Amino acid sequence: MSATTAHVAQFGIGTSGGGEILRTTDGGNVWTKTTTASQFVAPVGFANWVYFFDANNGVSLGDPRNGSFEIYTTSNGGTSWTRVPAANLPTPLDADEYGLVGSYCAIGNTIWAGTTHLLGGSASNPLPARILKSTDRGLTWTASAITPLQGFISKVAMSDANNGLAFRGTDLIATTDGGATWQTRTYTGNFCHYDMTNVPGTNIIVSVGSSVPTASSFADIGSSYTIDNGATWIDIDRGNYHTTVDFVSRTVGYTGSLTDADGAGGVYKASPNILVLNNRNPELQKALSVYPNPSATGVFSLKLNSGIKAGTNVRVIDALGRQVLNQQLNATTIASQTATVDMSKEKAGVYTLELRTDNGVAQQKLVIQ
Repeated sequence: MSATTAHVAQFGIGTSGGGEILRTTDGGNVWTKTTTASQFVAPVGFANWVYFFDANNGVSLGDPRNGSFEIYTTSNGGTSWTRVPAANLPTPLDADEYGLVGSYCAIGNTIWAGTTHLLGGSASNPLPARILKSTDRGLTWTASAITPLQGFISKVAMSDANNGLAFRGTDLIATTDGGATWQTRTYTGNFCHYDMTNVPGTNIIVSVGSSVPTASSFADIGSSYTIDNGATWIDIDRGNYHTTVDFVSRTVGYTGSLTDADGAGGVYKASPNILVLNNRNPELQKALSVYPNPSATGVFSLKLNSGIKAGTNVRVIDALGRQVLNQQLNATTIASQTATVDMSKEKAGVYTLELRTDNGVAQQKLVIQ
């Protein structure tokens, strides 16, 4: 919450269950339990996560206990917690549906949370999972229709109130109606399935980790982003073993990672130039013109408007998310208001052109016949 105040949910070790919420107000030197002995009681109770919308209002999701999800809210900064009545919650599908540690995403006063659904608690017996949603800071909840994902929802990442993604392994699903329904998302590029998060205030979602079911080399791991709700993933980097990711603003984001033999790595900070400028600029988008498109030769002409400056970056991404062209526009090109994009050495197919400026990004699909 600040340099001094933070909240954490913790749970019992092994199969003992239980859990609690702790708070520090001195930068982490001393932690005080804020839930009571009757909240998240073992062995059924289990505190999956805690989230604060502002300094006073927070919510914590627990597994079902006494027939309903054990969800608590606070309006006094965590000093006390009140359980949400069963009447304000969707009924668990059965005794095998419960919460999942860290599987949530919040935008404004709305929060989404994935569930786990395993027959008898066994990962070898997955059942259809759902995504829960509250639009009033946790006071009332609804549940999505059954999603295509089996077993559990690893993470939810919403880019706005309507559009977002969720995944389990390399299986990705998308919503365009705020999470009421979810459909399987077919995608190109390297979607990385260790963790995923939205970049606040943008349409960007970032993924980190392995882009294959089981990584066999450093070439299989890295980070990527999407700006079209998961249809296309573009590499940020490859070969860095990112395991977790979070963004607190448009320009501030971090990943947790493995260190190398010399102890280097561990934490990475995102470069603002990688992500913040990927926001589409509507005026720039309208002014972008590429011809001929489709191109039989792989050579395209790019028409520029007067607002484009020297040093503007042009890059092209293939259907697998790999960068195949990267060039900067010089003063001569800017003066003529035309540029040539030569992809004559590339194979026939669909590519994405990105024009990056100080004011944002414009994109255009390119087709080589």
